[in-house]
Amino acid sequence: MNKSVKGTAIGIDLGTTYSCVAAWFDQHNRVEIIPNQQDVKRLMGARFNDGVVQKDTASTPFKVVKGSVEKPVIVFEHE
Repeated sequence: MNKSVKGTAIGIDLGTTYSCVAAWFDQHNRVEIIPNQQDVKRLMGARFNDGVVQKDTASTPFKVVKGSVEKPVIVFEHE
């Protein structure tokens, strides 16, 4: 059975100083850059229940949920 997945393709640039996400939007027929003003790189590799992660996520402008194997997953909506 062939299943079609509909969603937005994204690319992530994890620079040493700045990071950003680029997302393809079919309705605009272009890639849009979503700059990262917060340092979310420090969440990578951490456990969701870690005290530092819980403290950081309390003040972020985006939602962080518990993903598979207790890793933090960032959820955001753009426009």
